[in-house]
Amino acid sequence: EDISIQEVKRRGINDYWYAIVLMDIQKQQDADGNLYFLGTDPISGETVVVHGNFTKLLNGDDLLVFGASSGTAVDDTLNIEGAYVQNISSKVDDLF
Repeated sequence: EDISIQEVKRRGINDYWYAIVLMDIQKQQDADGNLYFLGTDPISGETVVVHGNFTKLLNGDDLLVFGASSGTAVDDTLNIEGAYVQNISSKVDDLF
């Protein structure tokens, strides 16, 4: 199914699963030590947050992410609970 980031945000957290490409990820850590990363959706240009303790990722990687929506932050940024990520940096250079 092909849907926009806005449609995903409006669906909420009703057990929908998604696959999304995120470009130029930046790793972060919350106050409790949990890892997450920010990436840019190349189609909408919006920032998406993915939660999950994924190791071996480097800042700047481009990823294919599979996960479920965990809602939006107060600034309406989409948050995803990541289940699996695949580094696709070498495959997307000419796509976006």
